[in-house]
Amino acid sequence: MRIRAAGGLALAMALTGCAALRPGMPSGPLPPLAPIAPSLPASATQTLLVATGERSLTLQCALEFAPGGWKAACVSITGQRLVTLEVDANGAIRLEGESGPVDGARIAADIQLALWPIELLQEAQRGSAWSTQQASKRTRRLHHERQLVAEVHYAGDDPWNGTLWVSNYRERYSLEILTRRHDAP
Repeated sequence: MRIRAAGGLALAMALTGCAALRPGMPSGPLPPLAPIAPSLPASATQTLLVATGERSLTLQCALEFAPGGWKAACVSITGQRLVTLEVDANGAIRLEGESGPVDGARIAADIQLALWPIELLQEAQRGSAWSTQQASKRTRRLHHERQLVAEVHYAGDDPWNGTLWVSNYRERYSLEILTRRHDAP
């Protein structure tokens, strides 16, 4: 798999809620990652706006999916590489570039929370203190030990081609994510 840069597209937000700013950010437990979903596109690009308190960060992310797992590479709007992550087919994660302001493991968890099929998330969380429910067609909720941790709100019917918002109440950050899927290999 090769990460392709999003040519000329200014991606302005970090998703799965994709990212949390490190400085001053609490780091609570993360839900278990789910295996790769067969229904995922070949690749996608995201613009993410991460906000925590008075701080914000805009990211551009390129995502690539294959049967063996998925990759994400995130850069700042000035082109500085912030994090690269690889998640294998079973949900094990490998990170590079963790010295920057972005938490790669949280990016992976937020991407999955927002975009993975609900059934795969629920299966991965079975037997743990985590649970995810589809509260409505356009709202998803994540609980830890029965306490609401995060919500995802979708602007439209296709989260792979549109805007969504992630609010993480426990870690006190929010994401606005614009995703564009690319089905060609």
